[in-house]
Amino acid sequence: LIKQGDAYVDDQSIEDIRKTRGTLKEPGINSPYRNRTVEENLKLFENMKIGKYKEGERVLRAKIDMSSGNINLRDPVLYRIMHKIHPKTQNKWVIYPMYDYAHGQSDSIEKITHSICTLEFETHRPLYDWFQEKLKIFKTRQIEFARLNVTYMVMSKRKLLTLVNEKWVNDWDDPRMPTISGMRRRGYTKEAIKDFCNKVGVAKRENMIPFELLELCVREDMDKKAIRLFAIVKPLKIIITNYDQTLENSDFYDIIALNHPKNKEMGQRKIKFEKEIYIDQDDFQEKPEENFHRLAPNRTVRLRYAFCITCNEVIKDENTKQIIELRCTYDPTTKSSHVSMDNVSNHTGPTGPTENIQKVKATIHWMGKNNSHVSEFRMYDKLFTKPNPESDGDDNIDMEMLTEQNVLNTPIDVKKEKMNNNVSIQMNNNIKSNVNTKVVDALDELDKKNEEEEEEEGGDDNSSKIGWRKFINKDSLIIYKGLVENYSKQFNVGDPIQFERVGFFTKDKDSTLTLPVFNLTVALVDNFALQKKKNELKQKELDKLKREKIANERRLKKEEKKKKELAKLNQDKKPCAD
Repeated sequence: LIKQGDAYVDDQSIEDIRKTRGTLKEPGINSPYRNRTVEENLKLFENMKIGKYKEGERVLRAKIDMSSGNINLRDPVLYRIMHKIHPKTQNKWVIYPMYDYAHGQSDSIEKITHSICTLEFETHRPLYDWFQEKLKIFKTRQIEFARLNVTYMVMSKRKLLTLVNEKWVNDWDDPRMPTISGMRRRGYTKEAIKDFCNKVGVAKRENMIPFELLELCVREDMDKKAIRLFAIVKPLKIIITNYDQTLENSDFYDIIALNHPKNKEMGQRKIKFEKEIYIDQDDFQEKPEENFHRLAPNRTVRLRYAFCITCNEVIKDENTKQIIELRCTYDPTTKSSHVSMDNVSNHTGPTGPTENIQKVKATIHWMGKNNSHVSEFRMYDKLFTKPNPESDGDDNIDMEMLTEQNVLNTPIDVKKEKMNNNVSIQMNNNIKSNVNTKVVDALDELDKKNEEEEEEEGGDDNSSKIGWRKFINKDSLIIYKGLVENYSKQFNVGDPIQFERVGFFTKDKDSTLTLPVFNLTVALVDNFALQKKKNELKQKELDKLKREKIANERRLKKEEKKKKELAKLNQDKKPCAD
């Protein structure tokens, strides 16, 4: 480039280069060193290369057009001096290319036919093409598309690094991180991620893709693959008072459960009905609220695959008054003894000569004391409380990608009433044109570098602690110690499991022989909470209409009052009759 007269060494400081760059409406000013001879430029560049100058003393710039409507074409910086220790070359190399200069060449060297970039590179494309044209190298076509932005996430590498360095997350593979390693550890499959990308597609418009769409893709994929087991995240003990000990060793209390209701090839397993069993605390309410159909005093529910039980007594701790135990009876005539692919979804058991088909409004999962072991459940939620944590205004969520029909119509084995989820651009040569693009050139890259160095050196002040950080969800991970079936011991790290009525989980690498760890990959559809949310939204809308009606009535009254006052004033101003 120097030999062709397309590049020159500039002695101006970065500040002076920035000042003479111009604006979107004003052309730039040529550098006083722009017309140096080829020989002088070659000598100065060689001196830069061998380290004769200090950082910032000289730079190599492209000679393009300081009056271009695209600021990126106003003699951008190509090489800068950096006296840093390189991990490979140590201190032997002291000049480094700017990204814009290296981008097209590296693509060309690798014979890339199409370079797919995000929208901020659109105004850089003319520069990308200019370098390849001038260097007479293999040409690559650059195509821009909108960056993938997902709600409740940040995608900036600097922000992700901040999350790691400030210990908001455990590491780069933390299941809350939008990294490949993080998603893999959480249990997201490659098929689900590909499906998500296919659904989102490629677009030019910047928008926010709902996180729920990603969850939908994961849920649909795991629904096909995951074996179904029982897990009690928050155990509540139940004593079956009429349990017949004489039948304990017989097959009467043997319960057959399907490993997948739609896939016979996944087989089935045997569960033992015991005198001491456990249910989830969320499946019992001493004073049941409206539409809560699960266990309550003097109420009957069905245990999945097993018997119907009735709660007769509630035992509480004398000091805390917390419920610690339930005393229940079971109906031995209600055993679901003939489980099949056809009748398992009925939850009331098949018909049979010895069976009593009780009509109950809810079926809940359970666990026998001797058929379970303690496990750790890591209940992951969204990392941020705001859909777009980087935005102070409209989140611009693409709701076309998300409909209630899409998200909610995922096949689920058991109708789940409630789940606890609170576990703790082109070149324009017209200088007067309104170029409404994000101007990021080589000088801005230097600015970013300096900012990064300041952060690394601890130059962060208190103002850096606000902004997007204030939307970090401090309850994005809450850990429970609960119970899981012994059948789960055969699973390996990364294996998918659906804990019925809780969610899809993946065994974590932190698991030990004595304490397996399961990460919540994605929750099941929460029908009970969904209906509750709908009711709340409906009530909010009614309250809003009521407030608007009251405000409108007040406005009409004020207008009427003003009319009367004006009429009276006009009446007083009329001349008196003779």
